[in-house]
Amino acid sequence: MNDFHQNTHPSLLANNVFLRTNILFYDDSGQEPEESVKGLENYGYKLIIIKNSEELPHHAVKEEEVAVIIIRKRRSQKRILKLIATFSHYEDGAPIVLLTDDPSLESRVQALRAGVTICVLVPCDEIELVNLIEAKKKYEGFAKDEKKEAAFRVLLIEEDPAAISFYESVLNGRGIVTKHLQHWPDTLEVIGEFRPDVILMDHIISKIDAGELTKIIRMDTTYDSIPIIFLSNSDLMADRNFLMSCGGDELLTKPVTPRQLLATIETRTVRFRRIRAGMTRDSLTGLLDHRNLLKQLDAEIGRARRVQSELCYCMIDIDNFKRVNDTYSHSRGDQVLKVLAHLLMRRLRKSDTIGRYGGEEFGIILPSTSSENATQVVDNIRTSFAKIQFGTGKATFNVTFSGGLASLKDYTGGKELLEAVDQALYRAKHQGRNRIVVAKHHHG
Repeated sequence: MNDFHQNTHPSLLANNVFLRTNILFYDDSGQEPEESVKGLENYGYKLIIIKNSEELPHHAVKEEEVAVIIIRKRRSQKRILKLIATFSHYEDGAPIVLLTDDPSLESRVQALRAGVTICVLVPCDEIELVNLIEAKKKYEGFAKDEKKEAAFRVLLIEEDPAAISFYESVLNGRGIVTKHLQHWPDTLEVIGEFRPDVILMDHIISKIDAGELTKIIRMDTTYDSIPIIFLSNSDLMADRNFLMSCGGDELLTKPVTPRQLLATIETRTVRFRRIRAGMTRDSLTGLLDHRNLLKQLDAEIGRARRVQSELCYCMIDIDNFKRVNDTYSHSRGDQVLKVLAHLLMRRLRKSDTIGRYGGEEFGIILPSTSSENATQVVDNIRTSFAKIQFGTGKATFNVTFSGGLASLKDYTGGKELLEAVDQALYRAKHQGRNRIVVAKHHHG
């Protein structure tokens, strides 16, 4: 279940993560930030300008919400490097971006040794800057939310209380999220809701053979690639071969040491996530692709029906996108798509699902959210996106999008919901674009 009230999307709350993602900015000459830095606020950051260099280390170390520190060097390289060195050694410190006019390799080496994460030559545009910041944050794991989201998830199918306690203790101690399946008939439903990275299964289960249960799991193509690790008292090759032939990936012979258990699960999880990302993600934006977006919508509709909660679905389409490609180049068009994807990810919850439906169309699934709140959230994003300036110099331009939105409670199922959203998007386009239209209620 969601941590928030089902009718209130957290993007509308005062403690919204989007609003609390700060960038600290310091200019050693006291000047105002360049337009490219100010423009970062369009992407979901809040810019905090530090006038006194003595405040900077304090903020960087103590302020939990700092996403990145930007330092603009105009004067003394030596003074700036000394400042950076005072806090760059802190393990949980924010990444440091140095904006500089000095293109020399020597100055970059000095900055790197002092603790700078990225050196950026000015002038630079805001899209280049935000892409560099986000890429570095993701690569080096600075974003706290990404760390939380990346926690490994293990589904434990085991009936021995002592074994359950042991495995959960070992895995939880490493920060791995576990769920114990108590009734095997619920296996497929639990997998769908919990979304494990690994299934850890005892080879002996009451009233069903572990091999049979594995075959049933593998019958669903959605779960075909989830690693299944068996726990067995037997080290006979015949038993191992049988379990592997049923769709298992590995067999650990009891007693299993903590080191062996963790190494196996972590290796399998990393590999599974890489495979899954390649299979389910759009290569340009990193969002779910068309097929997996619709698959996730089906799953969320099923969950909403079971727990009797609200769910909204929205389709957005970039206005006049062909004109962007034709006028400013396809590379600029790709940049527009990536920026919109990035903005959606920053402004929506972890529990929301975003996918690239195709071309310049994106789909958004908002569980436990009323139609009114969903509309306001997406409309706020629309307003922010329209303010973003693309291009450089005199060749700058703005882009808008239109959206159609519908609530599951007004429709009988997924097919009707999709048709309603599609019609609402059509109306948004024909009413002048750059707007969100809510589908007309239909009961049947």
